[in-house]
Amino acid sequence: MTLTTHTSTVARSSSQARLRHFRANDLQAVRDLFRTAVDTGKGSARRDMLKRQRFDTTNLLFYSLIVGGGFHWFWAPIMPVSSSLPLAIGTMGGLLAIFAIAAFAYRRTMVSNIYTRFSDQSLASSDLQDLIGHYQFKSINAPGDNHGEIELGSDDARGFWVVELEGEVVGCAGLDLHKNQPTHGDLRRMAVSPDHRRYGIGKLLMNKIMDRAREYKLESVSLSTPVYQIPARRLYESYDFVEERRWVDREGLCAVSVLYYRCEL
Repeated sequence: MTLTTHTSTVARSSSQARLRHFRANDLQAVRDLFRTAVDTGKGSARRDMLKRQRFDTTNLLFYSLIVGGGFHWFWAPIMPVSSSLPLAIGTMGGLLAIFAIAAFAYRRTMVSNIYTRFSDQSLASSDLQDLIGHYQFKSINAPGDNHGEIELGSDDARGFWVVELEGEVVGCAGLDLHKNQPTHGDLRRMAVSPDHRRYGIGKLLMNKIMDRAREYKLESVSLSTPVYQIPARRLYESYDFVEERRWVDREGLCAVSVLYYRCEL
């Protein structure tokens, strides 16, 4: 099947975001974007998860123990009771508060490490190490197109696309195929720069992925995402992805639930 370069635009103010095929010189930009979006960026998935987790049930319990224990540690020793009981209560309260603070810090560190580990493992994987080899890409644009930049694609449904805004790669996503089920696709490495949210970049990428899957008559597309990625889950569900199962990614005594979504085409 003949492949053609696909270009789409979405506007916000005077900026223009452009969707295009991956180019060989995009690799480092894609790797940097993935780490920023998942782990290190100001609005990364890791930091967004920690923010959303601040007032979940477990952390509310920690806050209660810190406040209650601190209260007893401060007030019990000065209570007008002529026995050693207030001192014992104060000591227990102080120890309880210290335990809750340590447990809170441990939980944040371990859950944060899950995202950092995922980022490290992804960047060391075959696709983000060598996108051209993994997707078996070849040149798809005529000589002289795109000012000499060679855009890359494959002969089947597989592909990798980037969104470019003012010369910067601000979004990326790939469509891969199951090794044992070539009629089923995987949405992989979906990432949007934390500094460029609400530009419609995620929708640009999703439209392309789903159009590509339908063009090559795939039966379904699947993906996985952490439970705390609420905006991403809403985006996927708007494209008729349905949660099929979930599993737990653990680090130490802490865990993050990961959801597996599938869309039947």
